Amino acid sequence: MLSDDAFARLVADDVKNRVSPSQADYLRMSENWDRWKRTLKYLLANLDSQLEELANQELSEVARYKSLGQDGVRLVTEVQADIEQRRRKIVRFRFYVETRLDEANRLISSSSGNELEKIKVFELLQSAIKKHRDLIMDNDFEFTEIDEALWAALDGVWSFDSIDVDRI
Repeated sequence: MLSDDAFARLVADDVKNRVSPSQADYLRMSENWDRWKRTLKYLLANLDSQLEELANQELSEVARYKSLGQDGVRLVTEVQADIEQRRRKIVRFRFYVETRLDEANRLISSSSGNELEKIKVFELLQSAIKKHRDLIMDNDFEFTEIDEALWAALDGVWSFDSIDVDRI
């Protein structure tokens, strides 16, 4: 398992589309979904913090340079241009992080519905096999190797491959 730092780097590289297909598949494995989602949320919080720091830096620099007269106006313009360029990069990267977070949320939400459906189908089939066995036993019907193989499946045993269908 990857350390938290290595996992965070992998997530960031995935957002930048700088990972191999197998690395992207690793992130999207169901056992990594929650960790992937948490890391993306942390990354968003970090980016929001960077944007806030830039805004504070801009206010501070503008206030400092305004008092310098004409030279200060030029410096304010340069600082604002530099900060705006950095802000755009962060905002663009943030958009892609949000896109990945949406993907993680879709995977998580779609699988939880699928898991519930699988459980319902499993319980239905289990009940059907038990009812099949009870009906045969309670009514003294003759059962076959196929019936016994079906009942063995309730115990997690696969017996169908050993059935000689020519004898039935």
